[in-house]
Amino acid sequence: MGLYAGRDGPWNPMTNTSQLAQWIVQGFETKMRLQDALPLVSKDFITSKKGCKKAIQRGQVLLNGVAGQTGDWVANGDRIVLMQAEQIRPVNVPVPIHIGFEDQAILVVWKPAGLHTSGSHPTSLRAQVATQFQENRSVDTLGHPEPAHRLDFATSGWVAFGRTSAALQSLNLAFKQEQVKKSYLALVHGVFPDAVQIMLPIATKSASTWARCWARGTIPTHGEGSLLHITTGTGRTHQIRKHLHAIRHSIVGDDRYAKGQHYTGHGLLLCAYRIELKHPENGATIQLEAHLPRKFTRFRWVKNVVTPVHPQRLS
Repeated sequence: MGLYAGRDGPWNPMTNTSQLAQWIVQGFETKMRLQDALPLVSKDFITSKKGCKKAIQRGQVLLNGVAGQTGDWVANGDRIVLMQAEQIRPVNVPVPIHIGFEDQAILVVWKPAGLHTSGSHPTSLRAQVATQFQENRSVDTLGHPEPAHRLDFATSGWVAFGRTSAALQSLNLAFKQEQVKKSYLALVHGVFPDAVQIMLPIATKSASTWARCWARGTIPTHGEGSLLHITTGTGRTHQIRKHLHAIRHSIVGDDRYAKGQHYTGHGLLLCAYRIELKHPENGATIQLEAHLPRKFTRFRWVKNVVTPVHPQRLS
């Protein structure tokens, strides 16, 4: 069964600034339930069936102008509108947000460890950004910037936001097609080989991780450790943590997959310190790199091999 969903042109942001996208459905051979149709039309915004179902349940999906239900029937000519998630209340106590790049289309900001990227958390990075950054006046401006990807609660690093629907869609597609390059640094337990490629499925889906050892030294009271430079070919949930734990080189501070090896008081020593992406409008390359947080450089043997280029130290 084929499905074609035609984008229904730009909308007027003065009447609705909370719309992410809208489609007129075409090419149905038969009717389809909304929970099955939405993943096909919104794949540049929501990449999983589970995510689509949650969006419907949150009231984020309109079918012909009415909040859709998962079991609603969708046919040719119907209009599906994807709204932004729940309206964000201003954060009472904002955290300092460091901007790596900002223009009218996108934001790239630093997420500190111990902060959720998005979700229903009232102090998430998404909520912090919505509170602290005024919206632009582009034709398809969103009600507030939306993150195009996620970092774990315990992981610090760069996060890219779309400020317009077109920019967000372009960023989502770039991440889906693995065109965005993210580099991580992790401190792990044990003496790591010079280089390892890990190919282990996660939740039945293929997943690939490349790790190269940059330095080796001692972790106080925990024996030998290694500093790794890591890139991934996929972006599965907790992929790096799961892969490294599977080969018996758990990340220092990982209290989820490596219980008993937790390095108390400093959190997870995993950082998405570098990102490279193409600007969604002009194609220019954006490269950002940060100092490692202090919890890494407290180890002298780590500090000696890291040459940061960013002017500000981030947490």
